[in-house]
Amino acid sequence: MSHDWPNEIEHYGDIDGFLKGNTHLRGPVKARTLGAPPLMDLLKSLKPNWWFSAHMHTRFVASVSHEGSVNTMVEPIIPASAPPLVTKFLALDKCLPGRQFLEVLDIPCPEFDKEKTATLSTQPTISFDPAWLAITRAFHPYFSRAPTQDFPDEDLARTLVEDELKWVNEHVPKKLGGSWAVGNCQKFEKTALPISPWKSGRMKPGTPLRMYILWTPVSIVSEITLYHKAMWYENPQTVAFCDLLEIPNKVSPPVSATAGGTPST
Repeated sequence: MSHDWPNEIEHYGDIDGFLKGNTHLRGPVKARTLGAPPLMDLLKSLKPNWWFSAHMHTRFVASVSHEGSVNTMVEPIIPASAPPLVTKFLALDKCLPGRQFLEVLDIPCPEFDKEKTATLSTQPTISFDPAWLAITRAFHPYFSRAPTQDFPDEDLARTLVEDELKWVNEHVPKKLGGSWAVGNCQKFEKTALPISPWKSGRMKPGTPLRMYILWTPVSIVSEITLYHKAMWYENPQTVAFCDLLEIPNKVSPPVSATAGGTPST
């Protein structure tokens, strides 16, 4: 699943129908620059049964055939004599009246050991994927908040990820108490004030002000000031994640002033 479309995925479906409803995209389609190249690389490497995307605000289906390929993500391994693997691509429209924004799919699920599952007394543990952590560290120097992104070529990218995977395996488990548990790093914390009743519409005209004063821990004056001034809040989970990987926080950089200021960059 990805937000952007894999690069050139439109050429694997009804491209004429796509362009008929998206004439403004004829240029990128002709230049074969529509979508993200790394995502198409992933699609052809992982060969998933399904790939879902958003972004273009239009329903589009496509099929990518992997001739002579074996999907190592499927158990058991498919025999060489089996039909070619196919990745089915689906993108949906915006969630608006009269638009194709909802679709129901039946996807087979492996049988679980019901007896073993019934004896489990703890909740499942959500864990970090070491490979993904390595990719994050390897590509972080290339991460930019500018409209365009620069990426290394594939050979260099693979070398960078291999090197960072060694770092991840050596350092991350030590920081997480010998595990890969996300909960040992990132914990949810409420950082921002709830929205004012005046803005949410919960306060009806004629509501006594004393009720509003009881609702909020700050004064009326400061509340009005807060919601008329853009606030900046640091995300503790982002900070914790960046500290874990020892990378700079480019998503939410430190502010140059106290709370309520603006980012320094």
